Amino acid sequence: MAGMEEKRTPAKSTGDLMLKVLFGAILVGFSMMFLKAYMLSHGHAEAWSWINWLLFQDITAKGANTSIGLFYILQTLFLNGIQLVIVPLVISSIALSVCSITDTVKLGRIAYKTVLGFLLFYVIGCLIAIFVARAAVAAGLFNADFSSMAAGTSKVQEFTVANPLNLLLKFIPANFVQPLTNNHSILAVIFMGAGIGMAINTCGEKLYLVREAMEEIQLIITKWLEFLINKCGPVCIFCMIVRTFSIYSWDQITPFLHYIGITFVVLILYWFTVYPLLVGSICKVNPIKFFKKTFGFGMFALSVNSSAATLPLNRRACIEDLGCSPTVADFVLPMGMTINMNGTAIEHVIATAFIATAAGLPISTVAYITIMVLAIGSAAGTPAIPNGGTVMLYATMTGAGFSTDLCIMIYIVLMTLNRPIDMTVTALNVVGDAATTCLVSASEGELDRKVFNA
Repeated sequence: MAGMEEKRTPAKSTGDLMLKVLFGAILVGFSMMFLKAYMLSHGHAEAWSWINWLLFQDITAKGANTSIGLFYILQTLFLNGIQLVIVPLVISSIALSVCSITDTVKLGRIAYKTVLGFLLFYVIGCLIAIFVARAAVAAGLFNADFSSMAAGTSKVQEFTVANPLNLLLKFIPANFVQPLTNNHSILAVIFMGAGIGMAINTCGEKLYLVREAMEEIQLIITKWLEFLINKCGPVCIFCMIVRTFSIYSWDQITPFLHYIGITFVVLILYWFTVYPLLVGSICKVNPIKFFKKTFGFGMFALSVNSSAATLPLNRRACIEDLGCSPTVADFVLPMGMTINMNGTAIEHVIATAFIATAAGLPISTVAYITIMVLAIGSAAGTPAIPNGGTVMLYATMTGAGFSTDLCIMIYIVLMTLNRPIDMTVTALNVVGDAATTCLVSASEGELDRKVFNA
């Protein structure tokens, strides 16, 4: 237990620090927003221009040759550091996720049911997200005027699909190198990652070095992201949030708040209703007991924002409180921590719809289907680290064709405000792992309902 506490403390302290940074940055950001409005309306525009010149100015914009833009520089370097690992992150994560299914040799039936359980929660979550996103778009909640952001960007191109089957042509690249050098070719990268994973499965020990290489790439990426998020993140995220509130008006910020509110409500309702009801109906147990017994480690996951850090608590609750089979739990939970990210998929669907709508791009039915497929693929490849879901959102968004300069800029702003959603998504993911463990245990006749209902 002492060793476990030593592992939890840094994660919890990091989570507490990020919460303080979030609230502090929002407070300072609102103050700067009102200061800007006051200075511009009371004849102090020149004084504000000096503040903007020093802290917030986009130094790549036309006429900003002498600007310093300290906050802009920190924001750009931080985001570039994240985008740097997008392609290797996707290809290694997907490959290792597919590799993990090699356990079907030992636990064929359990593995089959586990994958079906994950897919069930993915599809239900994405369908709910699509319904909510379409309603929000129809209600105009995601509409925004970002014409000032679009100034100086390349011409905005609309997302169009002449034939739905054109989507299939994007899966297999004409050469191996091109997708690895382009963050927008995510469909091809997902296909390549899955292909490498299946090849490792088929060849076994013959490709042992390839699997080791993928694991080492994943380790490097994880350490890099941990460094960025834990060490650089507090300062850079503070700067990003303050700059966001300082350069945009309240009317431009409001759609982001709509997105956060809508996504938060969907995630909470899914956590509090869909999981308990499905487990209760399929396993023939008391759904309220499931909610109560998973709420504790769900809140822990929310506070530390890491499904990996929550794994020991999740395993203990599944076995001791929910009556699941240890064999099933030991198989489902580690795999779920890797590929069962249904909360992340829900976030990706709503966020992509928001970004596209805010950028003025129409979203067809085919586009929604594309987003759903990509959201599931990207979510399955999301590493179990803080903010992994928001990082992989870039893959879903650009893979669906929403990769204009304005879309990227809105994504950057969304990243600065997405911390509450990331935390809620993590909680949803770990509870989803427990729900799948219950379903598989029940299907194997190894769920102790007396323990569950106690």
